[in-house]
Amino acid sequence: MILRAVVGLVYAFLLLPMVIVVLAAFNAGNYFTFPPQGFSLKWFANFFQRREFMQALWLSTELAAWTAVASRKRARNHSSTIGWKRGAEPGADEGMGSV
Repeated sequence: MILRAVVGLVYAFLLLPMVIVVLAAFNAGNYFTFPPQGFSLKWFANFFQRREFMQALWLSTELAAWTAVASRKRARNHSSTIGWKRGAEPGADEGMGSV
């Protein structure tokens, strides 16, 4: 029960700032104000019009894709290794023991 509460607090600590930033991005004002001055998509339009932001977004997307590919290959290799260890392990009868 305590572990669930701690995990919930950690999630809130990590996610709440992101939620606040996303909600503030819809504000029509030039600065973050509460209550919001209105609804606007101008900050999103500004983001997609600026070249440096788009380059950063593309780089992040490309890195995420390559990381996913590498993780998938590693997971596939790891699962085959686990299957190999369940069978007869070479060298186990030579006093090396199983690792």
